[in-house]
Amino acid sequence: MNTIEMHLNERVYQLIKNGTKRIEVRLLDEKRKGVRLGDEIIFINRADDDDRVRAKVIGLLFYNNFAELVADYDIEILMDKSMTKEDLLKELNKFYPAEEQAELGVVGIRFELI
Repeated sequence: MNTIEMHLNERVYQLIKNGTKRIEVRLLDEKRKGVRLGDEIIFINRADDDDRVRAKVIGLLFYNNFAELVADYDIEILMDKSMTKEDLLKELNKFYPAEEQAELGVVGIRFELI
């Protein structure tokens, strides 16, 4: 079992901590290619490095791009109801250009808090 650290902005971190967000989406880069079922993730709040929650990987969802992934899941488990799927895609595309998504692919990491 691996332990992976992921730093998150305050809003996303709080959605994970309160149990709302249950899928973390990322580019399928070298770090994410090593994630396996059963691995532990330590989510770290960028606003307070001591604020952390632990989770266990229970699913890996592989897609060509974020649009395909977001289309398959309810916004309630990707973020929360205050955001639309379109809003989420705009945010993701700011961080991860379409070219990178096409080159690397993306992954949805399903997790449960432990």
